[in-house]
Amino acid sequence: MLSAITEPNIHTDSDPYLNTKEAAAIPRVHPQTIREAYRAGRLKGIKVNGARDLRFRRSWVIAWLEGDAQ
Repeated sequence: MLSAITEPNIHTDSDPYLNTKEAAAIPRVHPQTIREAYRAGRLKGIKVNGARDLRFRRSWVIAWLEGDAQ
């Protein structure tokens, strides 16, 4: 049996990784808006699955949303 690798200061279940559609549901925008913000460097995200898919932390989406509101 393999044990889970734990790292200090990693995000908890309260800040899970979200796919583009899930991330778009937070600010109630179209998923394309999320992808465009990521490509423009305004929204932090990571590429997964051979760089085909994007993932975002809930906190990153909120930070982007609050940054755009200022």
